[in-house]
Amino acid sequence: MTQETLAVKLCELDDQIGKLHSRIHLCESTDSRKLRQTISFLEQECALSESAMEQKLKLSRADCVSALAKAYQQVEQIIRQVKTCLTAPHQAADDTAGDPVENRILMAEYTLDFALQAANHALLDSLKAIESQKTREEAEEKRSFT
Repeated sequence: MTQETLAVKLCELDDQIGKLHSRIHLCESTDSRKLRQTISFLEQECALSESAMEQKLKLSRADCVSALAKAYQQVEQIIRQVKTCLTAPHQAADDTAGDPVENRILMAEYTLDFALQAANHALLDSLKAIESQKTREEAEEKRSFT
């Protein structure tokens, strides 16, 4: 069961990574108007996806999922606050916060790095889940032979 569940999630991740890659390349060569439309569409898509995930997390009865959901919400709130600070147009001429465009580029770069890190953690969690299932199955086999 674990492998089937993880296989489905991996296919979803694969599809999303493919879309991410394509969207970035396509948007690099599009005009500003079309890019703004794409951004607006993606913002709506992200909001719907986040809402669906929140609902899914709320419906779970597992304590670990509840704790994970709470942590995820806290991290998302912090990220929103940081993004607002980094990308807001600055008023002061002697502002040392840096160029908002450069900040957006750096934010995108590190967000992609964080996504890779999250994928690596997901891989680790997946392998541990598979190991747990195999250990249980091996223990059950041993008990059935004794």
